[in-house]
Amino acid sequence: MIRLEPMDDATVATWQEASIREYAAEKVEAGAWPASDALERVDA
Repeated sequence: MIRLEPMDDATVATWQEASIREYAAEKVEAGAWPASDALERVDA
């Protein structure tokens, strides 16, 4: 069972930052993006 709970702004910001870094790391690991600009590519 999935349970959804509201998050305050600080919690959302923390989650979003971690998610962006994880996504960039996955792209680098897969060889799709160079590590040097992976974080910038997430926003593109």
